[in-house]
Amino acid sequence: MTRTPIDKYMQDKKLSQSEMAAAVGLTQGAISKMILRRRQIFVIESGGRLILVEEKPVAGSIAESSHESVAQSVSKPICASIQ
Repeated sequence: MTRTPIDKYMQDKKLSQSEMAAAVGLTQGAISKMILRRRQIFVIESGGRLILVEEKPVAGSIAESSHESVAQSVSKPICASIQ
């Protein structure tokens, strides 16, 4: 199994999948949402997939965005199931 940056982040921080989900505010059946955490930008799709879009310096902590505008900014998403 290939390790994604999310897997590495969870291992480095010693987080379980449920703790990682809680850390980004994921609930079962979450709506599409963009999460900005320090240098990492996550997107949560309805259905529970957490996608690390990119890592870069960002301003702010949490921002919501429509799925369409998020899709335009996603070039090579890295997917991880957290259900």
